[in-house]
Amino acid sequence: LSQLGRTEEGVGDGELRARRLSEDLDRQAHEVLDFCKIQDWDAALPLLRAAPALVNRRPAARLFNPLQLAAWFKRGDVVKEMLELRGDPGLRSKQGATALDVARTEVVRSPGSA
Repeated sequence: LSQLGRTEEGVGDGELRARRLSEDLDRQAHEVLDFCKIQDWDAALPLLRAAPALVNRRPAARLFNPLQLAAWFKRGDVVKEMLELRGDPGLRSKQGATALDVARTEVVRSPGSA
């Protein structure tokens, strides 16, 4: 680091910390989403209770966030708990659908790269 708090690549310390935090949150979100995708709510919900911000987190590579996956699988009890954890039903999936849109989907298939 130079005296100005810049790395040799020209990125400031604060920006590097923010980038690392975002990458860490995405890693945690992927872990939660993997549990949600296989409907292992007993594993996913404790992680969400410990880090409620993850309920709204959707890494760029994923189709849904955890709330949208719970809606996809028609798990009203899980959706309710995620809403209590401040899940935002207005957030959009990668394809532009809200949790309500996803819940209304009649297709019975895997959510793909959820």
